[in-house]
Amino acid sequence: MFIHCSKPEDKHALFSEFDPAEHSWIVSDLQSKWHLQKVLLERHGVLEENAVLRATELWKKLAFQLIPEARVLSNELAQTLFWNWIQPLNLSWARSPQAIPVLLNQMQMWMSVFADPQHEEIMAQWFQDNSEAYVRWGHWFELCAQIWKRCQEENLVMASWLPAVILNHDLGQVQFERALTFDLSSQISQVEGQLLKELSQHMSVQVIYPEAPWISLMQNALKPYADLLPEPYRGDPNWQPRVHHSLEFGRFSTQLAEVKDCVSRVRYWLDSGIAAEKIAIVAPDIEHYWPVLRMYLREEGIPVAKPITARLGSFIEMAQWISTLRTVLAKISANDLQVHFFTAQNQPRLSFDEFRVLFSNVYDSGDLKRARRLFEGKLTPPDSEPQKIDEFLLWALKFWSASAPKERLTSLLQVIGAEVPAKLKLWPSQWLSYFEGLLARREITLQPAQEQGIWCVSLSSADWLEIQHAVFLNLSEGALRDQITSPVSASEVQKIFTDTGFALGSTDRQELEFELLWFLTRQWTELQLNFSASDFQGSVQTPSRMWLWASLMNERLRKDPQMPGTTRWDEVQNQPLDAWATFRGLSPEHVAGVSAGFARDFDGKLNTWKPDSKVKISASSLEKFWECPFIFAAQRKFKLSDDPVLDLDLDRRTRGNLLHALVERLLADPIRWDWTDLELGELVDQTREEIEIQMGDERLWPAVRAQHVRLGRVFLDFEREWRVRFPHTKTVGRELAFECYWDITNSLFQAAATDVKISGRLDRVDVDSHGRYALIDYKASKNSLRNWQSWLANQQIQLALYSHLIEEGLIGLPKGQVAAANYYIVRDSDRHYGFHVKDSGSELYSSEDRHKNFIGDTDKAELFKQLRLNIQSALSEITAGHLNPHPSNEKQSCPSCSWRSLCRAPHLN
Repeated sequence: MFIHCSKPEDKHALFSEFDPAEHSWIVSDLQSKWHLQKVLLERHGVLEENAVLRATELWKKLAFQLIPEARVLSNELAQTLFWNWIQPLNLSWARSPQAIPVLLNQMQMWMSVFADPQHEEIMAQWFQDNSEAYVRWGHWFELCAQIWKRCQEENLVMASWLPAVILNHDLGQVQFERALTFDLSSQISQVEGQLLKELSQHMSVQVIYPEAPWISLMQNALKPYADLLPEPYRGDPNWQPRVHHSLEFGRFSTQLAEVKDCVSRVRYWLDSGIAAEKIAIVAPDIEHYWPVLRMYLREEGIPVAKPITARLGSFIEMAQWISTLRTVLAKISANDLQVHFFTAQNQPRLSFDEFRVLFSNVYDSGDLKRARRLFEGKLTPPDSEPQKIDEFLLWALKFWSASAPKERLTSLLQVIGAEVPAKLKLWPSQWLSYFEGLLARREITLQPAQEQGIWCVSLSSADWLEIQHAVFLNLSEGALRDQITSPVSASEVQKIFTDTGFALGSTDRQELEFELLWFLTRQWTELQLNFSASDFQGSVQTPSRMWLWASLMNERLRKDPQMPGTTRWDEVQNQPLDAWATFRGLSPEHVAGVSAGFARDFDGKLNTWKPDSKVKISASSLEKFWECPFIFAAQRKFKLSDDPVLDLDLDRRTRGNLLHALVERLLADPIRWDWTDLELGELVDQTREEIEIQMGDERLWPAVRAQHVRLGRVFLDFEREWRVRFPHTKTVGRELAFECYWDITNSLFQAAATDVKISGRLDRVDVDSHGRYALIDYKASKNSLRNWQSWLANQQIQLALYSHLIEEGLIGLPKGQVAAANYYIVRDSDRHYGFHVKDSGSELYSSEDRHKNFIGDTDKAELFKQLRLNIQSALSEITAGHLNPHPSNEKQSCPSCSWRSLCRAPHLN
């Protein structure tokens, strides 16, 4: 029954005598199956389907004979179905679908137990004798047993369970005329080992046993073979890694550097005349590297014997469909809403800025009320009861875009039709979860593998490749050893085996370590074994013990990371611009644009903005220009919005708008001082409605309303006292909008139109009996507020500008002296920040108050003069197109800048 092989070449010699007419060769993976089929076709010309099979394919064939009515569940359908069974149980330790992956791991561990028809009695007795174990994890075992029993009753089975299901039936009924040769190496489960033993009683079975002298280092790797061996094989206790000149050891700082060096080495081998099909790139899981590896190999022009695939869910039409279904079924997310509104939409129903404000933060279906008009009558959910798959599809396909391509949808429906029982009923949300799983995992081939290409494979698929040159990536401890979380301790696993004979799967998965050492036993011309200190996400990695041991034995251990070899991308990037442009076939215009972009991004000095003499500015936009010219460009040139997004609570800007609007209404003529709290509350509600303020959660509005009622009361009390002190105060402007112009030649404000328009809005203007004005700008807090002496130094020009314009008669009010310009912090009843003219006859304020904000006529004139000079300087830069990023304070502005992701500032590149 056993054929002992000590190296891969032994298996190759055995396969050279294999007769596909009467035997079947059983392997563990698809790559090995394809390779062996190709060899046999070249040798014999024709080949029967059963000549080479994967183990899972053989188990399906045997199961079909024994239980033809059984239906094999995919992992996606199993997860959905099992949650449908578990959810009604209301288990305190399994309250969400996240418990299902844990359940599946547990069930796989217990398969060798479930394969015994007497497992219930045996385990019940064992738990009786081991009560502590029952307390800790007995409930998991009972749930697994319950799921297993129900699946048996309903003839449902997962592919990974088939060996246990087959063992529960009479193998004497199996009709399979071929002799079986099993070549599973370490990729064999405990229950598969039991099944091989039983099969050998009824048919001709040969098992290739990888006789590895290092087995004492990882006894769990070949544990399933233990009952099949006539006597235990213990290996060589003195075994050490191979020492050979063909082995090289690479140590790199990142996995990206690892990929670059790998591609560079493959290019060197190809240039040296090594055939592509004799070269391999191998990793514990090649898919981890494939997205980056594929780009580098494509740039090198290296053919690859690996198909290019894409997940179904990555296609636009599928993403749009599933996003809409999630939204309708109240599984709300901002990403889904964005796909729903903007994918394949020539005319979206709302602008992206509106969408960003309304739906950047969403929490449940109630948040869709923020834009009722977009959803009413368009998102009708299905009946809220369990449905068959055809009923759910009939509803779901109503949301499929008629203009979308249907090829991918058809492939999805074929999978669903093949595996879902017609009578199965699930809740709509559970069918949605099933669809999500299919779209996330099912792949379609975009481009077939190139036959004369290098191999890019996972370690478990490399056994049969005829290669002499290879690079092995990711020799880290985490990649080669997988610790499965289980409540069953290693000592309890051993005790179960001792007491019952049930051998459970190990939680310390060492199969990949075993496969690595088996891989090293080949006759290599060159083999490079690589380790990187960090992965693509920057997480720190630990080198594999085998990599450390082998590199020490070969006296080639690298203590420090090495520089990766040069790739084609590196060469292209290091070429002069002209040579690069010729290589890429770029037009002269394109080259000129790239050259200018490089120069601009290098130090930010080269300007690439188009000059424009027509400019519209405001006090706030000039302040943004001085903070950073690119912020001005983003808002004024690109018309980008940084309006705050809607969330549970109101943001500071929206609160400020509400307060401004409220006090404006409280000062409406004739001013009332006898507002009741009830009336103030109604006014706050009315104000909110008029300025269209939305809440992320309406339940929070009463608190905001109460706060503004209090602010309104504080404001009224302070205003009444102020006007008692200064009875000649009269408000003549509330939210006063204006427009005027700038004479860029003479650096003056004027009423006549020019190319430079200045606009703005004054919160409030008061006047006294002599026509002197007081400007007021409402603020929520005193943070960063300054007196007039430091306005220009801190780029705060608003009150200075408005004061100057009033004195020039350009605001829409009679020309007059500005006696005061102040910030008004309503919450604190404080309006002293700004300036007051020192005047004993003032009717708008008291000159006797002790403040540091008094200003004389000479100082005010100098303030206005310097303001004009600053504005002229800024406008000269703006009209000339000098809008490259140049923040006045990088540490203060850049981290919180709304346009950081667009910015080309040198310090951000």
